Amino acid sequence: MKTPLPRRLFFWTLVASYICMTTLVLLYVFGYHRDFAAKIFVYTGSISIKTNPSNTTILIDGHSPRSRLINIINNTYHIRNLRARKYTVTVTADGYKPWYKEAIVHSGVATEFWNVILVRDTYERTYYNLDHVDTFFPAPKEHLFAATRQVNNLHTVRIFNVDTDTTTHTFLFSDMRFTSDPRANIEWSPDSRAIAIPLEKTADGTSDYAVAFMENNTTHLLSQILPHPTIRAVRWDPKEKNSLYYIADTTLYRTALNTAQQPAITAPTTVATDVLAYDFTDDGIYILTTTHTLLHDRDVRGTNTKELTTFDLPPTARDVRLDAYDNTRIIVLNDTDHELFLYNRGAYNIYKKKLSHNIVGAHFSDDGKKLLYYSPFEIFIYYTRDWDAQPQPKEDTVQPIIRYSQVLDNINFSKDYAHVLYTVGTDLKITELDNRAGTTTETILTTHTAQTKMINRHKQNLLYIIDRDDDMPRRLQSIVFPEKQFLQF
Repeated sequence: MKTPLPRRLFFWTLVASYICMTTLVLLYVFGYHRDFAAKIFVYTGSISIKTNPSNTTILIDGHSPRSRLINIINNTYHIRNLRARKYTVTVTADGYKPWYKEAIVHSGVATEFWNVILVRDTYERTYYNLDHVDTFFPAPKEHLFAATRQVNNLHTVRIFNVDTDTTTHTFLFSDMRFTSDPRANIEWSPDSRAIAIPLEKTADGTSDYAVAFMENNTTHLLSQILPHPTIRAVRWDPKEKNSLYYIADTTLYRTALNTAQQPAITAPTTVATDVLAYDFTDDGIYILTTTHTLLHDRDVRGTNTKELTTFDLPPTARDVRLDAYDNTRIIVLNDTDHELFLYNRGAYNIYKKKLSHNIVGAHFSDDGKKLLYYSPFEIFIYYTRDWDAQPQPKEDTVQPIIRYSQVLDNINFSKDYAHVLYTVGTDLKITELDNRAGTTTETILTTHTAQTKMINRHKQNLLYIIDRDDDMPRRLQSIVFPEKQFLQF
């Protein structure tokens, strides 16, 4: 017996409706939306945002998005089903300054913002029991600092432990002051148990170095125990305890210290001659000669150096700094003429050139993919390799970051290497590298004194500064920045 016609029609109507609805749902799931004006289906895009702090409000053109997924693995918001056009994205959180960015969404593409940092309206400072500080230098161990202080002809260096909030060692140097060379630092040994301090005699300004050991609280002036009275570029051996490198005239020497016996130092041995500068990395020692040839040896004692490349420095260049990331990424800063020279053996080509002029400082990011360099008034980024995160800058490209009429200082990468931290006047600022629709710059805090020293300790999520409050002397302080991240559930 045949099924009546109305039933057959009803059945096939349901089948057709099911097929249509299923098709529409699948099109929606896969990112297609019906454009009723054009009478076609259009493929939508999306926006992915990773924010710090994690708990934020995200608005698209001033409205809450209809679809917002949260990836609890990496704390990322994913906003789907956006038609291809320009949007204004706003990220807010209570107690923080808002972040804005114009985002262009393309069909079938996720527009990504992986490193959005919100800056607090105000930061609570932690104060440490370390005051009357001129400047300070971090140890390889995150909790230790060497702090300097000058009173008349007496120079003091204190070793301070921020975990216990105590000064553990104090070293005194009569008739001495800290070096006037703004490029010089206190050099910590790799085990954070000794320091090399660049000094000057207060009487005539003659340069000297002191070494201080935490184990037995002893100090030595290198001019009194070395056969070379005038030295420079003192560095610790990266692996062997209590061994020093230094340059006298143009010869690089290596020597070992032993404070438990006399004499306290072994006879220096020659590592290389005709040396302008040197640097250590995980893969050995790099030496720049007076002929501007770059030598490399995996043995830091320089027993088997090989020529790596040459730099086209001017013949007058003698005051230079060498910074090697590895044997493919190396820079030379000619402080005589403030020129920056680059050697970059990239993925597509070898780039060897004068990168810029009027440059006073430069350093690589931890992954070596970015080079941060700067003049007194402007900051730049050079990409040594392709950067995968949007906007996906390419190898061998330069990006201007910020320019001021005031002198910039304390210029460093942020923890995510997607922002730059710096001070200008009394303001501590942060500028993002993402230059789509312009970069965002915010003031983190304002200090009470200009020319403060700032140190960024990434592992602790802390920024340390030296500042004065009201009538209090300059003391060590810190703020939490960026915010510590936690998984969202």
